[in-house]
Amino acid sequence: MISLYNVEELYLSLTRGKWKDRLWGYPPIDSPPGAELWAWFLPQASDVDEDWRGLLHALSGLLCSSFDAIDSTTTFIPKTSFKPTGAFIGNISSSRLRYTALPREPVCTENLTPWSKLLPCGQKVGLGSLYYALKLYDTNYHSISLKIVPSCQDDSCSSVGTAVTLSLSVVFKLPSGKTWSLSSLFGRHIEKKCPLSSSSFIYFDKYLHKDINLYPEPHFIENKQFLSSNVELSVYELNNLKSDIKVSLKNKNYSQVMPHPPSPLSIQRYLTGSGHGRGGIVTIISNNDDESLKVSFLDMVPWFFRILYHTLTCELTINNNNNNKINCEETNNTILFKEFSPAKDRVLPYKMEYIFFIPPHSSISLYVEFLRGFLKWNEYPPDASLGFFINSAVLTSNVYKCANCTVSTMENRSSFLLRIHSDPLLVSLPIPDFSMPYNVICFVSTVIAIGFGSLFNLTTRELLPVNEEEEEKKGVLVRIINKLKQLFLRKD
Repeated sequence: MISLYNVEELYLSLTRGKWKDRLWGYPPIDSPPGAELWAWFLPQASDVDEDWRGLLHALSGLLCSSFDAIDSTTTFIPKTSFKPTGAFIGNISSSRLRYTALPREPVCTENLTPWSKLLPCGQKVGLGSLYYALKLYDTNYHSISLKIVPSCQDDSCSSVGTAVTLSLSVVFKLPSGKTWSLSSLFGRHIEKKCPLSSSSFIYFDKYLHKDINLYPEPHFIENKQFLSSNVELSVYELNNLKSDIKVSLKNKNYSQVMPHPPSPLSIQRYLTGSGHGRGGIVTIISNNDDESLKVSFLDMVPWFFRILYHTLTCELTINNNNNNKINCEETNNTILFKEFSPAKDRVLPYKMEYIFFIPPHSSISLYVEFLRGFLKWNEYPPDASLGFFINSAVLTSNVYKCANCTVSTMENRSSFLLRIHSDPLLVSLPIPDFSMPYNVICFVSTVIAIGFGSLFNLTTRELLPVNEEEEEKKGVLVRIINKLKQLFLRKD
């Protein structure tokens, strides 16, 4: 599939639930609710759009998803928010990048099963044996992802291969007791490692959770330099693991055991207005760090929400003081880049991209108004009364310290590429009365039946005069027989 459609890099995620940055810290891999997909194509791809359509249909069949429903109205070409992460070949040109998201996409076992089959040993042994759908779909959050990137085979990168990474992120509900185990969380015992793997490890990050005891004792401790912090990881080698791993708390108070430092970067998004006419979108980007941050912002809106760009305002709040607000355009270095792409009905969506330079302990507020458009009756989804989603906004930045980031066991870097998503917005649109065709058909059919019956009787019945004198001459028996004949003739 990768070679057939000239794909160089691919990232795909299917997520149910919203990751709560303020409660859980930053996720290992941030993904918006629903489905998200972006892909970089090779320079020799003659028709990127054609390869993109073929890739969507292939992934739709591979993972039982709705990617085949994506068209040009839900496809974006970002310029600043997504960069290649692998051994990229050729010049970096955004014309080779395609991005899409489906906030409405449901995620269920029909997605988990084909995804788990991509593992070398499936769900039989190794960590794949923990993938039990009844437990995974009874959690506060879960996300499956597939990442395919070119990878250097040696230090000089003279030979380039392909690295495939499958990830599962889960946030379980808090257990009732002070002790729990992997089997109690996942509903299954972990089996031996996959025979095809060269190594299989389980890492416990106790950087912020010192009051946690592990049993049995870790096989060894691994120290990592993550940004400006030294991180200690407890490591279990799966091949030498003889019993289930149990976790116990020294303190029953979870808020004391698991503190959550403030997030250096956050984003909030909400709607304003009421009714089915005019509305507004407010986006607040906050830098809670002690250092200035360079932030890339991407916002995508469907074509049937008529964005009024002349209403767009940008305000910088310095030191989080509401009395100290200035227009972003009045400063020299707050907006480093901006681009607006208007929509085209039933062809292209709206796109808005910014690069901001946000001072420490400051925030940027974006506000823009929109008009709700009208759709054709056959363009509404089956659950039109639910409303229509506006994709999550994407925020990307390089951070140099992050106390509540999940540590990668494979990377030692001085900076960390942080990508977070806002909540998707659910907007109601004017919807037609879908029962009207049924009501009209019933009404018209009734009128036609009544009118046709009367007209038919008038045109087919023969009215004959009755001679009363001749009737009186007939006997009573003859008159009764005639009445019965007339009655039976009417029934026939």
